[in-house]
Amino acid sequence: MVVHQQHAEPLDEHVPPPRRRRAPAAVDPLPADPGLTPPAGHASPGPGADGAALLVVRALCHELRTPVASLAGITRRLRQDLGPRAGAGASAETGELAELAEANARALQALLRQAHDLLATEHCGAPELRPLADVVREAVGCADVEHGRVAVRVSRAAGRVPVDGLRAARVVANLVENSQRHGPATGAIEVTARLRRGGGLALQVRDGGRLTPQLREHLESDEPPAGWRGLGLWIARRLTLAMGGSMGARDRGGLALWVHLPVAGAVVG
Repeated sequence: MVVHQQHAEPLDEHVPPPRRRRAPAAVDPLPADPGLTPPAGHASPGPGADGAALLVVRALCHELRTPVASLAGITRRLRQDLGPRAGAGASAETGELAELAEANARALQALLRQAHDLLATEHCGAPELRPLADVVREAVGCADVEHGRVAVRVSRAAGRVPVDGLRAARVVANLVENSQRHGPATGAIEVTARLRRGGGLALQVRDGGRLTPQLREHLESDEPPAGWRGLGLWIARRLTLAMGGSMGARDRGGLALWVHLPVAGAVVG
């Protein structure tokens, strides 16, 4: 793993991601996101036309989560069942259609979650501060990523620093999911966090990809992308700015997406 000189503190704690939970039946609901759900008492959109519109969008996102998750689970089960029967009556074209249906259901599921979490994180009021190590662990566990592919290392000192749990979790999850969807199909996704020499926190998500012009545009644009591609990065940058931080990328033997955050409060423990 490449350790950049600007990060002086050694990494000394390995945080293994938890196993992702699987539903027992064909219907696979979205996993519970304890770190991504606004705690009780946080602010809601105010009255008026804008507030009412936000409430409607939030209600739609909430109500659609279960049927969309069910659709994703059903299409996955259909694709799995067709696999063994490909040579016993089920045509190759049917299998391809099942794979396409599953891919589209998962894309819709991801888009819906992004919209839901953006609403939650932008209208959650005062931040709930939580230790960074807990936030990173839960964010990786909830991310839509292949089990066992993510390696997490958080230094002890950085892990005790309190951060905005809701926004920071969404940032980490989005960057990890971006590596899963748009990075190399194989290879480790490395998540590291440490204290910066000049103060604050440095988080990094690294894979074997490359920094493309399109990726740079997603990281620098103040406007959301026209489609769903790049939306997760745009949301991550927006939430990072809301926490008083900065976000960027470097390409040195692999793609590294970095986030710098100020220290929000006293060290926990």
